[in-house]
Amino acid sequence: MINMYCRVLEILLISLEESFSNSSSDRKRLHDLEWGAEEDVPSILGEVEVRADLVIGIVRTFLKKKPDNTVELIKILQENSIYNSDSIVNWIAVDGNKFRKFLCYVETVESLRMSIISFLKKCN
Repeated sequence: MINMYCRVLEILLISLEESFSNSSSDRKRLHDLEWGAEEDVPSILGEVEVRADLVIGIVRTFLKKKPDNTVELIKILQENSIYNSDSIVNWIAVDGNKFRKFLCYVETVESLRMSIISFLKKCN
């Protein structure tokens, strides 16, 4: 069964890479807006990338070997949902419709996060 989970995660990683690539124009526009914004405005790009890097790192580790600290990883992953960030949720509600391709990337990160949580629970 773990081979099937690994295959699903590999496919989702490919999907994430494609979604990231497809969102390049949205990310550029968002970067330009954030660059010109006031200093106290949170960086949506930064918040999403921190979460994406965390999820991708855990998934790649899982693909190499089953981690021993699954309970700790699940807790970390649960805490890092995009929906736990008020600034990301607010951005989605206010501006998400203007950056649909980037929003697809954000949702793909979230889907990968939820998938690895499910697989870690099943393998525990």
